[in-house]
Amino acid sequence: MLNHLKRVAFGFNTLLVLFAVTGCLKTSAHGVATGSVTWINSAAKPVPGIHEGTVDAVTLKHGPPQGVKIVFWGDLSSGKSHGSGSPTGAAAEGQLLANGETRVKYRCETTDGTTAAITIEDQKFDSINGSLFLISTQQGKTQVKQLKFDVGKFPTNTAAIQKLAADNQQIREFFEAAQPTGEEAQPANAAEQP
Repeated sequence: MLNHLKRVAFGFNTLLVLFAVTGCLKTSAHGVATGSVTWINSAAKPVPGIHEGTVDAVTLKHGPPQGVKIVFWGDLSSGKSHGSGSPTGAAAEGQLLANGETRVKYRCETTDGTTAAITIEDQKFDSINGSLFLISTQQGKTQVKQLKFDVGKFPTNTAAIQKLAADNQQIREFFEAAQPTGEEAQPANAAEQP
């Protein structure tokens, strides 16, 4: 009976040690994943950012396999991004373009794989306060709104993104408010006409 109890105790302790060792082994990933979706949707009064725009999604991986996902949603016709990982972290840079010309530059980086520092033009942000960035270039200036949004479930196809643009009040109101109004909306030579 004593031998049997020793074998059970030894087996139980072995299981505990095995569980403790395997529980400590964590999967890690390093690098950057990027993707972009661009759309143009005809409308009687198109609103840039809603009817035409670009979404750049960046995932920075440095340790935790899920990484830090950041989404840049702009009112321009195209975008591009690239990035890389290193022993000290992961970083990505991108641009939002109109007619092939860069209008907005952004950069994001992580050193812990769970949070990221973001720079859009000269504005600095922390992903702790949200990972969705709405960017308007209307009226000759760059306006940015940071939103808390579950970007892990962010849509990846054009139709779903357009539906989100129409259905989400914060997104819709940001891009609508950025539109020129009154005199700002008139062509530059309108005042010269008789």
